[in-house]
Amino acid sequence: MGKLLKALWVCWFYFTFSVLFIIYLVPFVPMMKWKWSHNFLHFLRRWITKLQLLLAGVIIRKRIEGELPAPGAVFCFNHSSLLDILIPIASLNRQIRFIGKKELGRIPLFGIVFQHLDIPIDRESSIRAHETLEQVADCLHQGIDIFIAPEGTTSVNAPEMLPFKGGAFRLAEKAQVPIVPVVFLDNWRLFHYDKQWHGRPGFYRMHLLRPIAPSTQEGMKVKTREAMNRVLYVVS
Repeated sequence: MGKLLKALWVCWFYFTFSVLFIIYLVPFVPMMKWKWSHNFLHFLRRWITKLQLLLAGVIIRKRIEGELPAPGAVFCFNHSSLLDILIPIASLNRQIRFIGKKELGRIPLFGIVFQHLDIPIDRESSIRAHETLEQVADCLHQGIDIFIAPEGTTSVNAPEMLPFKGGAFRLAEKAQVPIVPVVFLDNWRLFHYDKQWHGRPGFYRMHLLRPIAPSTQEGMKVKTREAMNRVLYVVS
């Protein structure tokens, strides 16, 4: 697929993304401040995302090792693309919240939804970050799944992952919930976040690996990374 076609696809992807988000936001953004509306808004976001990926020609191939744990688990994923956010929303029929740096709230359109329906975290303040994790633990106990990129940012050398930060594992240890490692095998190759004008439609594989039982923070971090690397370097 030539450079021009890849650039045109990226333009089409962001065009459909913007149009559908405007359709989603304009009528419903006033409702986002009310907690009682969030279940409906997450349901609507899932179907808007499904439509957007369909229009962009993104075909999701999902593989689950064993059975997923009961709702209220921590999902850790390798991060290299905007699709790392959109694919789980579209393909998992579960209540999902993403944790991300508060700066994501500045992104036009996306930031409005992120600030209201997901969980911004202030990394510059350890006190505020700790308070956020306390709130997230409550979400887990309410049966809401939490998605975190333990690398903290996108890896320019994907599929090689950056060192893992401790937040996801500290959260799982505190809440005593399992971690589900999630591996995106094609996102970095087909639509990398740092290669803004290079993308294409196709099959995007998402593997959800066997859950890792709650234990110590360091133990879960090591097991999660080993499980993800096994799939990244063997399957891909």
